[in-house]
Amino acid sequence: MRIRLKEILQEKGMSITRVAKLTKLSKDTVWRYVHNKVRRIDLETLRKIAEVLDMKPDDLIELEK
Repeated sequence: MRIRLKEILQEKGMSITRVAKLTKLSKDTVWRYVHNKVRRIDLETLRKIAEVLDMKPDDLIELEK
């Protein structure tokens, strides 16, 4: 499983800093999600990010084959 956040932010023209401010998450937390460096996905964090991107949390996740 991987988080598609890097591609989505590029498509929407949003930065890690902007997402962090809008979600009230740290830039480090958002960076880890963008670069798929999270050990476990926190659903509340994913929900906050998805909300500011006007998406559903499952839109941010891609199941790898």
